[in-house]
Amino acid sequence: MSPTPSLPDFEGLPVNGVRLEIRNIAGGLVDAMDVNPIVLHQGDEFDVTVRCKLRSIRHDPEDKDVPDGPQWRVQIASASRAVIVDPSIAEKDFAAQAELLAQREQIKGQQKAGTSPPWLGYDDLTVDEVLERIDGFDESDRDLVNTLESYEESNGGRSKILKAIAEWKTALD
Repeated sequence: MSPTPSLPDFEGLPVNGVRLEIRNIAGGLVDAMDVNPIVLHQGDEFDVTVRCKLRSIRHDPEDKDVPDGPQWRVQIASASRAVIVDPSIAEKDFAAQAELLAQREQIKGQQKAGTSPPWLGYDDLTVDEVLERIDGFDESDRDLVNTLESYEESNGGRSKILKAIAEWKTALD
């Protein structure tokens, strides 16, 4: 991953980051793309490389309640092709991106979290083993659950775990 470029202001407002919106990837209103004939099962994680063409750029406020504050540069692309790839191809880029996102949060004055596992051996647990532990947590484990959530979000976010965390938090509130 290349170093973070200096982003130009937008109409005199600072631009603090870039987001990517990709259209033409199955979302209900468009046809699914053909990919390599690989059979996947629910819960499988996989990486995809997508060939895109930038179609337009817009700027959105970082905080929707402060439209005249710092902005996000949103680059809108259309996808034309997709291929499932070996996960090891992008692993370094995913790790670098997670580190940059954690640094951005730290710069905002928040504690850096999520770049190391929430406890020793966490990376060796299956999704079901993590879900079993979450099920046994109570109110006193809220900080641990927040750390677990930050770690998952910073490292790709396994959807079943993030869903269980959201449900756990809803049940406590």
